[in-house]
Amino acid sequence: MINYALEKGAEQWFIDAFYYVNKLTYAQYKEYFDILQLEIIEEKKIIRKLDMDFYNRFEDKLWCYPVFDLELDFFHVLLKKKQILQINPEISTEMTNKISMIESQIQEINCLGETVAKLADKISSHKKN
Repeated sequence: MINYALEKGAEQWFIDAFYYVNKLTYAQYKEYFDILQLEIIEEKKIIRKLDMDFYNRFEDKLWCYPVFDLELDFFHVLLKKKQILQINPEISTEMTNKISMIESQIQEINCLGETVAKLADKISSHKKN
């Protein structure tokens, strides 16, 4: 692809700049926004129909990219830092205690279920005799 661009008159620095920038898919950009705690406020996508002749020439490299990403010429986003909620330590402790209580109840229910299953087996085997 680089040779093709050079043959068409593009300079190496120009190719290097865009080759580096365009290594991520749109989904990957959105994933990084999320990791960085950035929220998309506005989004504009510029879509360009995929040139199938071009795709066919470079299919060995392009096949792994979703068609949406190949047709996505540019995207512009307005980002803002996500608001991170501060949790009151007292509330956090209360929630932890409630979660522990629920986990204990689940464990008791599981034990009760095992006991019921054993009793059902005994009744079933007793009926057979």
